[in-house]
Amino acid sequence: MSIAGEEDYMSFEMKSQKPYSGQTDMWSFGCVLYELMSLKHKNMSNDYLEAIADERLFEFRSELKQDMNMSGMYPQPLIELVIKLLQRRDVDRPTASQIVQMRDLFGGVEVVRADEQQECDLHGCSKESCLLSMWP
Repeated sequence: MSIAGEEDYMSFEMKSQKPYSGQTDMWSFGCVLYELMSLKHKNMSNDYLEAIADERLFEFRSELKQDMNMSGMYPQPLIELVIKLLQRRDVDRPTASQIVQMRDLFGGVEVVRADEQQECDLHGCSKESCLLSMWP
């Protein structure tokens, strides 16, 4: 199995040479969001493992939240999303479709794929029937 990508953004499952999944991208997305919001760079998986070894996982997550909320400009649901994206177990991370459906974060943003919109226009069906149907 070959691995491509920056180690600092690599999920636990990729470092363990487990099969790639979309949840690996969710981990990396969480790392990037954390850096954008906190203006700090971390090797997240290594720092996470150190926190687990030192039995200070709760404190580690609290530090992440504090780092992202220094300016007070980010809504709490966005901070909570980043923490969810940075869960160690891939099954505990939200999927892309779950993220898009987070009403408290996106406030009812409508998502329609271009090909679905064309089909709706062609058949005259309501736009609502097309929303979010591209994700399982």
